[in-house]
Amino acid sequence: MRRDLDQDDIIVILSPIIGGLLLAGSAVATIQTIDFVKSASRTEGTITWVKGAHAQIEFTLNGKDKRTFSQSGFFYYPVGDRVPVLYRFESQNPAQYHARIDTPVAVWHDTIFLAAMGIGFLGVRPYMKYNNRSK
Repeated sequence: MRRDLDQDDIIVILSPIIGGLLLAGSAVATIQTIDFVKSASRTEGTITWVKGAHAQIEFTLNGKDKRTFSQSGFFYYPVGDRVPVLYRFESQNPAQYHARIDTPVAVWHDTIFLAAMGIGFLGVRPYMKYNNRSK
């Protein structure tokens, strides 16, 4: 006799798939972050505005070329604070660059977030099975 899937069945099936994809994304983000940190240059920047967990940072190259970037994350800096900055120009288009505040949380934010979400989704199936064992 065939039984229709209910909402709990779908959650139990999809949660490990989603968790695995998020952990795979975390692995990719780890590789990209390591590559970025190895090849990035370091300088100092200034926080020019803050809105919640979003900040805009301005830094200067060669004493004259001003650049800005925005970053979100679990950090707080008041406007005017000096912060360490990692930056790298893209090899295919030197006019474009990638920059981050040079602190562990700011640099690894994407990897940590994806890994935490992946682990959370992987935990849904055991949680659902544990809660439904008496039914």
